[in-house]
Amino acid sequence: MTDKTAQKKFTAYSLLLILLIAISGIAISVLGVERMISNEVGGGTFLLLGVILIVTSILITVGIATTRIDRITKRYHNLSSYVGKNGIVKEKIPAGGRGVVLVENELWTAFSNDEINEGELVTIVNIEGVTLIVRRQK
Repeated sequence: MTDKTAQKKFTAYSLLLILLIAISGIAISVLGVERMISNEVGGGTFLLLGVILIVTSILITVGIATTRIDRITKRYHNLSSYVGKNGIVKEKIPAGGRGVVLVENELWTAFSNDEINEGELVTIVNIEGVTLIVRRQK
């Protein structure tokens, strides 16, 4: 199983668990309100427990979303970490022109002074904006 597949399964199961917690909270809150309306004992406790479950599911959701956004931001704001890494040309790069390179499972626009054919290995020597400057791997 690849890391991305495992991460997708983890995310799906996490979201399912959060959804179940929220639905349980709503059901228990409704039960609490019903018991309070009919003057039964314990209605307030059920309502409080339901609200706690709902708030917990919201906080978990916000925590997961914040963590994912933070990971994405850190990765793409540190583009200099790509310098020195290798990639494979997916779309021919004409001399002095642009093509497409696959680096770490992501497609990037790449520039080279030399002509580099599809399938050849390249090394990233610099980054200008969001364009990789590459040279043929020796």
